[in-house]
Amino acid sequence: MNIIHRQEKRFLTFSVFYKNFQNPIEQVTDGSSTADNLKFSYQNADKAYTYGFELDVRKKLNFLCDASWLENLIAFANFTYLKSEVRSSIPGFQTRQLQGLSPFLINAGIQYNSPATGLSVSGLYNRIGDRIGKVGNESVPNIYEKGRDIFDLQISKKVLKNKGEIKLNVSDILNQSNVSFLNFGPNNKTYNRADDAVYYSYKSGTNFTIGFSYNIDLKNK
Repeated sequence: MNIIHRQEKRFLTFSVFYKNFQNPIEQVTDGSSTADNLKFSYQNADKAYTYGFELDVRKKLNFLCDASWLENLIAFANFTYLKSEVRSSIPGFQTRQLQGLSPFLINAGIQYNSPATGLSVSGLYNRIGDRIGKVGNESVPNIYEKGRDIFDLQISKKVLKNKGEIKLNVSDILNQSNVSFLNFGPNNKTYNRADDAVYYSYKSGTNFTIGFSYNIDLKNK
């Protein structure tokens, strides 16, 4: 179900969804694995379902004041909530969330685009909730991937009578650690340094790229 609201300079959508899965494939720890010797394989669960909602909003910021440059400034955001559950006929099986599916996703950003000057600047924020990276077994708890904050920046400028463009991209400015942990602690799904064991932790680094493009109009040749 979708609800869409449109007004000049504003856009809002809201949707709800439900999905049912038969025999979904998940990445699991092998039955012979221990916390010190992890081996992985793929396995079909009996059944699973997921439901949730998505909210998407986009709005110009010229309502803040009468400055003309605000006509070119837009804020946007998307929030998705996901509830999932895996079920099995195996005796003693405890229901849990679907492997690889985050309980929430957040995307937000702000964009400035000036046709008069050819300057464009945008910033994008992204975060996902902690999710099961690999399903555990009787000896090994579920291995979770910890959510992190990601912020990217892009700046571009039209040059050479708008036929050329210089573009700078800076990705993962915050450079937070990618962390995966074995959830030994009593606080399920949440990383606790005192109880949980880190499976891996590393930083991807902040990446800078700069490029130039030029549009050759062959129609006028």
